[in-house]
Amino acid sequence: MSDLWLHPSLVLLVGALLVPLVPARLKSAWLILVPLLTFARIVTLTSGTHGAVHFLQFTLIFGRVDALSLSSPTSWA
Repeated sequence: MSDLWLHPSLVLLVGALLVPLVPARLKSAWLILVPLLTFARIVTLTSGTHGAVHFLQFTLIFGRVDALSLSSPTSWA
């Protein structure tokens, strides 16, 4: 298994960058698909610390998932 961790917002950013390349007849489906993929990415996150980078004497943490953060997006659906 890879140690690569991508933040869920990257799905939205890449989806937004690709909107001009999507044909007009598929654009409405694309605008529904991208947020659904982001939601699926959030729901499938595993608990723990992800994306930790050591820089100088500091540890930068780009993703921390716990039980409370996992319960928030599912309560919106």
